[in-house]
Amino acid sequence: MLRGIYTSASGMLVEQARQDVITNNLANVDTTGFKKDLAIFRDEPSMDMHRIDDNRKIFGKKLELDFRPYIGRMGTGASIDEITTIHEQGILQTTNNKTDLALIGDGMFAVESPNGIKYTRAGNFRVGAEGFLVDANGNKVMALKEPAIMNKESIITNPDGEFALNASYVPLDGAEDFKVDLDGKIYVNGESAYRLMIVNFDDPRHLKKIGYNYYEPADERVGFGRFGENTKIEQGMLEKSNVNIVREMVNMITVMRAYESNQKAIATHDGTLGTLISKVGAR
Repeated sequence: MLRGIYTSASGMLVEQARQDVITNNLANVDTTGFKKDLAIFRDEPSMDMHRIDDNRKIFGKKLELDFRPYIGRMGTGASIDEITTIHEQGILQTTNNKTDLALIGDGMFAVESPNGIKYTRAGNFRVGAEGFLVDANGNKVMALKEPAIMNKESIITNPDGEFALNASYVPLDGAEDFKVDLDGKIYVNGESAYRLMIVNFDDPRHLKKIGYNYYEPADERVGFGRFGENTKIEQGMLEKSNVNIVREMVNMITVMRAYESNQKAIATHDGTLGTLISKVGAR
């Protein structure tokens, strides 16, 4: 009976964690370039169940025959295995702002923050106070000086996040004309001098969110950061969040019902246990 309480309690904890993930997704439904999270569960080790009112027969010291009928396996609860990010493409929104850039395909923009190089899908850029292209948090967007002969095998960063190539900022102070083509080449007043640094990781599942719409490698399993050769860039557009608000609301309702079911199961077990104790104690 106590085992049933523990199992139901683990279910409540799992649903609470799932609720937190869904709430965060809904809170960022309008965040540029946001990628939704998904909570992955795993069940705790199951137990073999046998009828307990049958005896075992022992022959000698080593031979033992168990005649108790096998009932089945009983789960002992669940727990959070991981919270993974779904890197699906978001819908593009036209803004007609020249400094707004949207990525189509895999890869991320690289920006230089006070805490090192970070990565983001949010392309809502602007010209900063120093005349460089910066993101919404004021961090400089990274680029490569032209001519940059790059392909999908070109390594930009190592697993420690350090650049393997000479990176630069994008100066736009006094620029009358600013264009970015599909391949990320930047044209300032008609001349191409820089190319946006689009980084595609060997295993993006091991990128972790650190807030402010930034990612960083969780560990060496993320692999090398390579140039996103097949990633295209649309100027004057932004990638919206890939959160489906209707689906998330349905998931939230499912979570609430599952939580309530586990809550009622605990109440039932508790009531039965209380009845058992009171009756046994009265005899």
